[in-house]
Amino acid sequence: MNALNRRDVVEAGAALVAGLGLLELAELAEASAPPRPRVWAVPPKDELTHLLGRVTCGFTAADHEQAGARGYEGYLEWQLDHLAVDDHGVEAYLQAVLPTLTMSLNQLLVLAADQATRQQAFNELLVATFYRQVNTPRQLFEVMVEFWSDHFSVNGVDGILSTFKPFEDREVMRRHALGTFRELLRADAKSPAMLYYLDNASNTKDGPNENYARELLELHTLGVDGGYGEEDVRAAARVFTGWGFDRATAFRFYPERHDYGAKTVLGASYAAGRGLDCRTGA
Repeated sequence: MNALNRRDVVEAGAALVAGLGLLELAELAEASAPPRPRVWAVPPKDELTHLLGRVTCGFTAADHEQAGARGYEGYLEWQLDHLAVDDHGVEAYLQAVLPTLTMSLNQLLVLAADQATRQQAFNELLVATFYRQVNTPRQLFEVMVEFWSDHFSVNGVDGILSTFKPFEDREVMRRHALGTFRELLRADAKSPAMLYYLDNASNTKDGPNENYARELLELHTLGVDGGYGEEDVRAAARVFTGWGFDRATAFRFYPERHDYGAKTVLGASYAAGRGLDCRTGA
């Protein structure tokens, strides 16, 4: 499911029902988007079935027929160009009934300050996740939102992360799910959810924290045997000192917390005196 791993969904199920109520869930289930009819007991075994099984969140006979009409490559190219796939009805409906989907970070934090509405944004993200996967024609896009949300895993259930995660879903995962990995990685590094979850918001020159740098190398990019060492982790952590967030701008660089010394990560040299504009070389 997009923006959440399956563990999060199971843990948050009770909060979802309590936060929105069964009536609202029923109304969402009966929304204006047309049903996706004619489900098989056993789908045919062919190349299109295999493709649809990989690039959708679940498909019907009607989806199979549409893919057949476009052809294997044509259907895949159509799904890859997700902005050209008309999803207006689904998103317009969700934004009308789930107000937190379009709130700024500051608005979400104000909402979370009230005990009665603390979980509203996270609960609405859960509903939007399921609804999109069932109803949107942008099926490959939703698959990739889920994939990258799992890859850059953040536990969205606990504390302030239940507010940061809905913001990250919109501003990071859904913006970059079918873009370049470089831009997605940059956006994720600046996300309040990731900055908080892996402690990079508390990574300073006087108190370096290596959690994010280690996960960046080990899980987000190179892998456990990716060729880096402890010195690379320490130097990467120094590169990210001073990165944080605030209510108004989401990401914020705090220059007084940054380590301006020279650094070397994976053989690449970072000149002294550079801050957020840090680049390799002199």
